[in-house]
Amino acid sequence: MAITIALLIFTGLLLVAVEIFLTPGVGFAGIGGIGALVIAAVFSFMTYGPLVGSLVLMVVLAGVVLAVIYGFRKKTWEKLALKDVNDSRVNEDNKPVITLGEEGQAVSNLRPYGTAEFFGKTYEVRTHSRYVDRGEKIKVIMIDNHTIFVEPVNKNL
Repeated sequence: MAITIALLIFTGLLLVAVEIFLTPGVGFAGIGGIGALVIAAVFSFMTYGPLVGSLVLMVVLAGVVLAVIYGFRKKTWEKLALKDVNDSRVNEDNKPVITLGEEGQAVSNLRPYGTAEFFGKTYEVRTHSRYVDRGEKIKVIMIDNHTIFVEPVNKNL
């Protein structure tokens, strides 16, 4: 039984180390390693009594704590962490060719967002004030951060 307990401790510590250094997260290796260590401690309590069981439990806990401390000191997490920052946006270089004052037609209802057509191309647009019905003539009043703001050509409605 002593060999079984020793093998369970070795396997458990090995699996915990694999979880800490190679596959961080809560995966099969970590759960299996903790399970093997718990079984080893329970077997040692049942077979050899509280003195040996407590000693095995302290060795197991010390091994896990040392593995975690060693993992943090070796900066294992920095090797696995993503350090690049993605600050780009979709279609950032694809600015609309529409200029202020251009006139087009609402293809869908603008409530406040919708689709409009300018020179045969459709664009997503937004109104500032009121809703615009499909088919109404609209005019570009502002372009801000790839958002095209429009208003109806006939504001008297």
